[in-house]
Formats: sequence, C-alpha cells, structure tokens
Amino acid sequence: MIDEPVQITHPDLRANIWSNPKNSQEHGYNFWDDTPELDWKSVGGDDRNPEYADHGTHVAGVIAAVNNNGRGVCGIAGGRSNSGGVRIMSCQIMGNSTTGGKGNPTVKAFEYAWTNGAIIAQNSWGYNLETADGTKITPEEFEREWKSNYGIMRDAIDTFVRGAGTRNPNSPLQGGLVIFAAGNEGDVYGDVRIYPAAYDPVIAVGAMDWSFRPAYYTDYGPWVDIAAPGGDRYSGKTTRTASDGRTVFYSNAQILSTILCDDAIAYQDGRKDGGMYGYGFMQGTSMACPHVSGVAALGLAYAAQNGKKYTPAEFKALLLSSVYGIDDCFAGSKDGELGPIADMAVYKNKMGGGCIDALKLLFAVKGTPAVYVRTGEPVTVDFARYFGGDRSRVALTAASFVSPGNLGLSSSKAVFDGTKITFDCPEPGTSMLRISAVSGDTEFVREFAVVSRAGLAANGGWL
Repeated sequence: MIDEPVQITHPDLRANIWSNPKNSQEHGYNFWDDTPELDWKSVGGDDRNPEYADHGTHVAGVIAAVNNNGRGVCGIAGGRSNSGGVRIMSCQIMGNSTTGGKGNPTVKAFEYAWTNGAIIAQNSWGYNLETADGTKITPEEFEREWKSNYGIMRDAIDTFVRGAGTRNPNSPLQGGLVIFAAGNEGDVYGDVRIYPAAYDPVIAVGAMDWSFRPAYYTDYGPWVDIAAPGGDRYSGKTTRTASDGRTVFYSNAQILSTILCDDAIAYQDGRKDGGMYGYGFMQGTSMACPHVSGVAALGLAYAAQNGKKYTPAEFKALLLSSVYGIDDCFAGSKDGELGPIADMAVYKNKMGGGCIDALKLLFAVKGTPAVYVRTGEPVTVDFARYFGGDRSRVALTAASFVSPGNLGLSSSKAVFDGTKITFDCPEPGTSMLRISAVSGDTEFVREFAVVSRAGLAANGGWL
C-alpha cells in the first residue's frame, strides 16, 4: 500500500500487517523520511487545526481490518477470526514531518513493493495540478507535463505490472496490478484526464454514493475503469447549519474505517469521546480505491486456494467484468460542495463498467456461472445456453438448491419446464443450484450460483 503510513499497531489491523520474512520488525518503509521507521505520530496543521496521519490507516482498514474479532469494522479481505487475511505492506510516501519528501519517494516505493513480493499496488493519491513553485495549472497542461516529464513514474508503474509476483512461483498473479483513485475534483474540472490514474496500465477507480450515483467530488471520464463506494456527505440526509454558522454534514453517508488510536499522540479532535476511538468516517476516491484493491486481493487469495494463476491482463479482465451496471441511477440532480449538480446524466459512460462486485469475481475465479434475480419478483431463466443451446439434445432431469433458506425458500426443489426455471426468491441471498442432466446415456451435474438481490440494500445503506 503506497500512501501515508499505516498504524501497524492498530488492534484491528496488526494481525494483517506484512512482515519481511528476513526481518520480522520490518513492515514496510518510510520513503518520505528515508528511514525504516513508519511515522504516523508527526502532526501537521497548527494548534487550532491539527492534521493527523489517519489517511493510510483508514485506507488499510477498508482492505484488511480483521474480520470476526468483535471489534470495529471488517475489511474486504480481512480473513477469518484473526487469521488468513491479506497482508498490508506500508510504503510511506507522505507524512507530516517537515524534512521529508525528497528523492522521488513514489518511484522507490513501487520498486520496494514488487521486489518484496507485493502483487497489488494500492494508490489513494495523485499529483497536485501545479508547477514546482506552486503555480496552479490546468489538467490539460498537466497532461502535457505527464507525457513529457514523468517518464520515471511511468517506468515504475510499468515495471511493477511486469515484475510483481514473478519471483514467487506460487503467486496466483504472474505480474502486478496497479490501482489508483481517480481523484476528487470532478466538480471543479469536469470530464478531464487526471494522472497517474488516467495512465492506461492503471485501474482507475471512481467513487459512488450509497444510492449508486457518482459522488459529487469524483473525477470521471471515459478513462475511469470501475466504480466503488467512496462516501458522499451530501447524500442521504439534508445538511444543516449549526448555531455557530458551520455546515453540519451527514457523516454516516461516508466510509467508516480504522483511524489512528496510538495513545502516544495527544489528540485534540475529540476522537476518544463517544466510544469510537480508532474508527472514523472519511470520503473520497481514496476510499473507493481500496474497495477495488480489497476485492482484487480477495479474488487472488481465492485463486491461490484453487490453484489458479493469471497474467495481469487475464485477471484485470476478470476484475473489470465483475461489476453491475449503475448508469441507470444517474438521473436527476444532487447537492455538492460547489452547489447543485443539475444533471447527473453527464456521468453516463464515464464511471467505468459499473460498481465492483466481489461475489461475481469469486464466481469468475471458480468458474461457476452466476444467475442474478430480483428479490420478491418471479424471474424465468432459460439455461439452454449452458447445456449446448436450443438445438442440443441434453435434457435436464432435476434441479435443487443447496441452501434454499438463504433465499427465503422453504423447499430445496427447483421446478423447471424444459430448460427454463422460474425463481421467486422472497429474501436477498445466495445459494448454489445443482442441475442434473443427461446426454445420451451419461448423467452429469452442473453447479450454478443463484443470487437474489433487491434494487438497493434493505436498510437504505451501502450495497
């Protein structure tokens, strides 16, 4: 993970922190200060507005907060009960110390990551649109800068894609994935290319809110590859104005994850109050990006369990096709930082193929076809295409659900007419469906996954 430092001692993360096999005390590297010691203790800002290095720890929690430990939140690839989760390697390229940032830390971070075994480079960062002296420039001017003056950064990305995983014969990925947040100034610049996210070998992640609509801030365009939950403080409930004139936002519409809880830091923001110490809400494509990285890590872990291996291009194809479409949700207007976004249709065809779907990716890795039906509505599915097509002489003889209760069904039997089965699932959930068939005098069984989903989550919340 290339970002701010991750608090490797966080109680909801430490079980899933990477350690160098040659040095158990090495969990990454601080390229900002050029030291092995990760620095999440330095505080930025000023006495009235301190800035803590929460960003890296928050991103890490989305991916790898430990699951089933009775604490906090669950990471997408957090494993089971303090074991088996994806490992977070913290490559620090940002910090609040005043002496750091020299010597191109991002390039060094990419090299360190792949040479030490990382196969996913998670990047919730981007470049400021300005020159070395701080002068603001347009996205178009920066695009020219990227093409002419950022060759070393492009080489670092290309080398990671080619080289990651190649030193480990057991790696499920013979190469690497580089995943970047698309950026958070879409309401300012509109449809423009933002780098490094727009660089072709990169997977660029846009952010959506809980209702599957683009977050007000997300960068967008044909170059965005995929979308994921990023939070949106303007969505869900109307903002209000406090007695002191400050705007009060709907924080619960943002992403809850791990933040710093190191008692060596004298926090001034009240994080120890209210029973959520070590957890907080944030929003941004920074939060959307680790959703995709976490799903990718989960898929690769599942591939390793099943003895499967992929090239980066092969797995990228699986990942980017494991989505469900959200463009139909891009209608009407919504509030934003700079005022209302009048027509959400401007985002259509510019938020990638859709929202990342972990279940689809796992089925794709396993090779199990998935059938999606809407909860509470009869849906008829023709399975002929799975058994040779309309002219095939393969005949279906039986069909049964492995876990009918997961779909709210009382019987395991599925009633079929020829090759057609009608599903009427009263509850959202997933069950395997086993269909028996006969070809000639040979009987065989194929498995399918039946996924029942409502249009939105029953609680009006995420997914």
